[in-house]
Amino acid sequence: MSKFRIFVLLTVLILGCSEEDSLIPEVYTGKVTALKNGESWESLAYFDSLEHIPNRYILKAHVYNENSFWRETFDIRKLKASYEIQPIISYETSEPEKVSSHYNTMIDDGDVVGDIYSLDTTITNHYFQITDYDASKQEITGVFQVSFILTRDDGEGETPPQKLEFTDGKFTVKVNNDWFE
Repeated sequence: MSKFRIFVLLTVLILGCSEEDSLIPEVYTGKVTALKNGESWESLAYFDSLEHIPNRYILKAHVYNENSFWRETFDIRKLKASYEIQPIISYETSEPEKVSSHYNTMIDDGDVVGDIYSLDTTITNHYFQITDYDASKQEITGVFQVSFILTRDDGEGETPPQKLEFTDGKFTVKVNNDWFE
């Protein structure tokens, strides 16, 4: 076999073995950080409108593992595009005026719901607040605090904590300027 053919074959093999495209969707425009049960936690995030509830929005935060498999999902929904402190008081989705929140884990290759947590309604200091809007960057930043209780253990792996507390929560995400004008 000629040296040229060996070179071409090796080039194809090397390029063919390059890292695959990421399984992580390209919807994320920012990040969320917090202390989750006192330990540093960070996720990819985005902010979007809720089509079925006019002038209400959702902050979605997702964690992926080193293999790009989805492992955690957290959201705060039915938000107003406002600087006011918005109490998180419900997960009852039929109440459009009440801000709600949700957290669960994902198992297998990220397509199966794992542990499910619901808002801890015994705690009354859950909140979300947009603290800054930068129109030139199309970006908002803000803070939040929320706690959850375990409502379903998926039975996989270690026993999950009965309670999750997200404190010192911060977010920065891109937004559509029309939502804030």
